[in-house]
Amino acid sequence: MNGFEIMRWLVLPLFAFLLWVSLGPFGAWVVGDPAKDPFRVLPKAITVDPLDYRWPYYLAQAYWGMGKRREAKSYFSKSLRLNPLDSVVWSSLADLCLDEGRKEDALLALKNAASLDPSSAFIQWRVLVRLLAIDLPSARGIAQELVSRLLILEPSKRRNLFALGEMLAGGGGMEKLLPHDEGVWGAYLRWLIIRSEVERAMVVWREMGKWGWKDRRLFRGVVDGLIARGAVAQAWEVWREEFPQDPFIHNGGFERDLLGFGFGWRFNSRISGLKSWGFACREKVEGRRSLYLEFDGEHNPQVSWPRQLVYVGTPGTYRLSAYVRTEGVTGATGFSLSVWGKGFRAQCRELRGYNPWRWVQVEFQVQEPGPCWVALVRRATRKLNRFLGGKVWIDQVVLERLDEEGVSQGNPG
Repeated sequence: MNGFEIMRWLVLPLFAFLLWVSLGPFGAWVVGDPAKDPFRVLPKAITVDPLDYRWPYYLAQAYWGMGKRREAKSYFSKSLRLNPLDSVVWSSLADLCLDEGRKEDALLALKNAASLDPSSAFIQWRVLVRLLAIDLPSARGIAQELVSRLLILEPSKRRNLFALGEMLAGGGGMEKLLPHDEGVWGAYLRWLIIRSEVERAMVVWREMGKWGWKDRRLFRGVVDGLIARGAVAQAWEVWREEFPQDPFIHNGGFERDLLGFGFGWRFNSRISGLKSWGFACREKVEGRRSLYLEFDGEHNPQVSWPRQLVYVGTPGTYRLSAYVRTEGVTGATGFSLSVWGKGFRAQCRELRGYNPWRWVQVEFQVQEPGPCWVALVRRATRKLNRFLGGKVWIDQVVLERLDEEGVSQGNPG
C-alpha cells in the first residue's frame, strides 16, 4: 500500500465524520430561523437532525408559550429521551408540572435537575426558587440541601442564603445547614453579629474554636463587631481567649506594637501639630521601651491618644496609674491620665514643662459592670498661651481594683 492509499483511508473517514457533525447545525440554518417561526422551522430541524435534543426542547417551549401543555409535555419528554442529563430541560419540565398543579412530578424533575449539575450555581438557584413554591415537606428538605451547596458556590450571596436558610430551618437551626467550611462559618458568624444575635454568635465562635478556625482577621472582626453592638462583655471574653496572659490593660508597657482595635491601644497619627511619635528605647521605666509624642508648638490640639477600651466586670473602687515624663511641654494645659465611662470621669493632675518620670494615679468608682476608656489627655484651650510644644512619654499603664482600705486587690481582668 503506497502513501496515497494510506492518506485516502485516513482522510476520507475523517471528512465523513466532520460532515456528519456539521450537518445538523447547517441543516437547521438552511430550514430557517426557529425564533421567528418555531412551528414551521423546528419540526424541519428535528427531521434534519433527529438526534439533537435541543430541537424538541425548543419546540416544547414554543408549545407551552401557546398554552398547549400536552404537546409541550410530549416534546419535553422526547428531549429528555435523547439527553436525560440536561438540567435545564428537567427544570423546564418541572415548571410545566407546577403549572399543571402536579407537585410530586415537579419535585422529582427538580431533584434530577439539581443532582445532574451540582457545581452550577445557575442551576442550583433555578431549582431552589422553584422548590420554594412547592408546599411539601420533602421539598423543604431538598431546598435546605441546595442552600448548603450554594453557600460554597456563591460566596457573594451568603448573607441572602443565611436569611433564606433561617427561614427554611426555623428555630435557629441554620447551623445544621452550614457545610464544614471555614469561610462559610466565618461569614455566618459575622452575619449573626451584624444582626446583634450575640448569644448565637458566641456559640458559633466556640464551635469554630474546636476546629481551629480562628485567625487574626476573624478575631478582629468578631471583637470589633461585638463592641460596636454593645456586647462588650462578650467581646472581652473573646479577647481573653487570644490574650490570656495579658494584664487587664493590654500592653501597658508598650512592649508590643499598637493593635488599633478591640481592647488594644489605639492611636491617631493625624493629631493637629503632632511632629512625631513612636517608641523610645532609651526613655523607659521598665521593659524595652515607652511611647512618646512630640508636638511642634504651633497648634492647639485636643489630645486623647493613645487610648484604650477596657472592660470592668465588677463594681467597686479602681485605680488607674502610669509613669509620665515631659520635656518642654508648652501651653496653658498639660498632659494627664484620664479615665471615663458610664456615670464617671476622672483624671490625674496635669504635667507641663519639664518633669522626670512621675508616677501618676487616679481613683474612680464603678457602679455597674461595663466599658470605660483610658487615655493620655491634653485639653485644647482658648487662653493666649495655647500652643502645644515639647515631648511627652508614657509607660507602665496599670489598672487595679482597691479594697475598702485602698489596698490593691490585683488585676480585675
